[in-house]
Amino acid sequence: MPGQTLMGIEETFDGWVRLADDAGWVFRGDCADGPALLPLGDLRAALAEPELSPAPGLQMFEVVGEEGVPVLREAAEDALALGRRSFGEFVLAEAQSYHGWLRLADGGGWAPCSTPQGARLLLRVRPDELQLAVPGTGSAWPDAAEDAAAAAAAAREAASRREALRQLEEAAVANSAVFFAALATARDHGVEKRDIARCHALRSSMGL
Repeated sequence: MPGQTLMGIEETFDGWVRLADDAGWVFRGDCADGPALLPLGDLRAALAEPELSPAPGLQMFEVVGEEGVPVLREAAEDALALGRRSFGEFVLAEAQSYHGWLRLADGGGWAPCSTPQGARLLLRVRPDELQLAVPGTGSAWPDAAEDAAAAAAAAREAASRREALRQLEEAAVANSAVFFAALATARDHGVEKRDIARCHALRSSMGL
């Protein structure tokens, strides 16, 4: 009701706030009479990406920290580490916390957008920066939602290829059954032939 205070724990990039008591979600964006919710603090300092997206769905971020960014099970510095993303990689996020963390897509864990000293680790990639075009026409996508969907699909494919290549590189020093299983996965995900040839050469050099 008007005047009521709510407590949120995270929100989507198009402005849906998840309530702390698991009562559901509330939209904080503009309604007929203005913003549906007014923050009691500085959202620009709290959120990794305070600017609302015009379309729902996943958002792409680029790793801009020179030493990469950690991926943790929870949105806390002392949480269990799940891995690390390197400088120049792209990640897809589905929501953000109110202390500068991103919840990665498909249960991929959480990543901080900045270091404790304030250095930026992740930077949002907007659809217009990708310069997407409709195949065969050379013209821009006419709708922001289509831009976001196409960008998300492209990022998922690239992430799948990188993961398949990583698994193949690790399997290159393993037994043949593991290697050939990883090889089939790599081919299915479109890993480049030169990378596959490099892994073959590594096995040959080790006499495997």
